[in-house]
Amino acid sequence: MERGLNEAEKDYYAARGEIDQVEKNLRNIQHQREGIDSMLMQLQNELNESKLELNSVKERLSVEFNVVMDEVLGRITEEEVAELAEANEEKLRTTLAGFAKSLTTWAN
Repeated sequence: MERGLNEAEKDYYAARGEIDQVEKNLRNIQHQREGIDSMLMQLQNELNESKLELNSVKERLSVEFNVVMDEVLGRITEEEVAELAEANEEKLRTTLAGFAKSLTTWAN
């Protein structure tokens, strides 16, 4: 009977150890997710600030120099827009790849 109790305790503590490890991994993943969410929110805020600044510049150019910014921006070629988009996309991919690598490291 005592032998059975010892086996049950051994199994219990082994299972409890595995559960603790899974919970630790889950907390790490949640912490990383919160960090990623925070960074995403920060990037969205920066984008909104940039849009506000652009609108402010458009208004100043229009009032002070009678320049319509949309016309100036219309002079930018499709190739230049594509190059800028590609550069920004690559920067974002690199950042996300770093997060994915960190997430994989934490999960293990």
